[in-house]
Amino acid sequence: MTGGVIRRLATALGRLLIPAKQNRLLNVLQYCVLELCSNAVEAAGRRPVRVGLGVRGGRLEVEVCGDTRARPADWRNIQKQLAEGARPGGIRAALLGRKGGGVRTGVGIVSVMTILRKLGGSQNSLTYRKSKDGIVTARLCVRPPKSRKEGTSHGIRGGN
Repeated sequence: MTGGVIRRLATALGRLLIPAKQNRLLNVLQYCVLELCSNAVEAAGRRPVRVGLGVRGGRLEVEVCGDTRARPADWRNIQKQLAEGARPGGIRAALLGRKGGGVRTGVGIVSVMTILRKLGGSQNSLTYRKSKDGIVTARLCVRPPKSRKEGTSHGIRGGN
């Protein structure tokens, strides 16, 4: 499943990014897709998930859907944490029964989004939503940098 997503991601990035940034951002987004997949799989109780990837108006969209009905208690826990102001990167940690999130649980969504921002991408957004029939969707939208000025010359160490 993931290999096909990464290939489509590479094709989409080739149309959106300036050449100097393609490889670096592709590597980061590779982790991002894997992380979104793992979050959705865990939220769906190891059920199969649907992964979507596309380009709309210059934005790269990665969408992962999973059925939360298999583990409703975990989803209620996630909702409670988000309502209390928890960062999305802690969701995977909550599902795995660990404290914290981000880097300590591998490549967390928060750490990935930080890297994307430092790479120079603008208007990145990550959203979670759940439909009435128990389907949870995690969607990441990325607008890659349009010029070198918008990015940084030394990769993820710099900011805008």
